[in-house]
Order: sequence, then C-alpha cells, then structure tokens
Amino acid sequence: MNQKLYCTVIGSHGIKYFVKTSSILLILTGATKVISLFGGKPIIWTVEPITLLPFGAVLLFVGIIEIALGIYICFSLTFINSIGYIMVTAMMFLIYRLALWIMGIHGACPCLGNITDWLPISQNVVQMILKAVLAFWLFGSAFFILACSSTKSAYHIS
Repeated sequence: MNQKLYCTVIGSHGIKYFVKTSSILLILTGATKVISLFGGKPIIWTVEPITLLPFGAVLLFVGIIEIALGIYICFSLTFINSIGYIMVTAMMFLIYRLALWIMGIHGACPCLGNITDWLPISQNVVQMILKAVLAFWLFGSAFFILACSSTKSAYHIS
C-alpha cells in the first residue's frame, strides 16, 4: 500500500482515535495532579528534586498545562500540531523520569501527587500504568509522524 493511501486509511480513524485518547489521558492526569493538592499530604510541601520548588507548585503548574493541552488537542483539527504537542509532552515526561533515575531517585514517581492513596490499587500498578501511557504517547506520536509526514492528508483531521 502506498504511503498516501496508507495515511488516508489510518488518518480517518487511527489519528482521531490516538489524538482523542491522548487528550483524555492528558486531562485525566492533569486533573489528578490538581485534585491531589487538596489531600493535605506532606508531599505537596516537599521540595521537588529537579526544579527545587515545592511539589505542590510543580503539580499545580504541570496539571494546569496538561489540562489546557488536552483540551486544545481534543478540539484541534491540525494533525501536525496535535501529534507534535503529544510527542513533545511525552519527551518532557521521559526526560524528567530519566533525570530522576540519573540522580539516583528510583522510588515511585509522585507524578499524580497523593491521589494514588485514594485508589484501590498498588503503587506499582499505578507506576506501570503511567509508563504504559508514556509509551503510548511516544510510540503513537512517532508512528503517526513517520507514517503521514509526507502526505497532504497528514496536516488536517477531517
């Protein structure tokens, strides 16, 4: 199958599915960051090791950006912008996790604040889900960029 036809076929369903799913995941993870600030756990006052700001400030800032980005890409009709924003966001999360690893911080990432305390699943399961979401964003955005970048249909979702 030639690239233009392939991209048109996956573009009608695959790109929309990927972008909408990614936007929902961004909104959910952003909302959990913001909601977790109201739990009163001491983690919000702990210094985040990379920015050296309180975790509460970092969670609020990143949560609001995730929610705003999720809403933007949900309603955007431009494929390149949506997929590009998803890829950049995923790369930033990956770099953050790698930086923590390089610094010798190997515990659970407090990416969702203390909301994981409210869930009836273990911290390990939550961490695996977060890694799966990150892989979905990275590999999905890379796939669609590579599969559709040279076709005219790649630029707009109709």
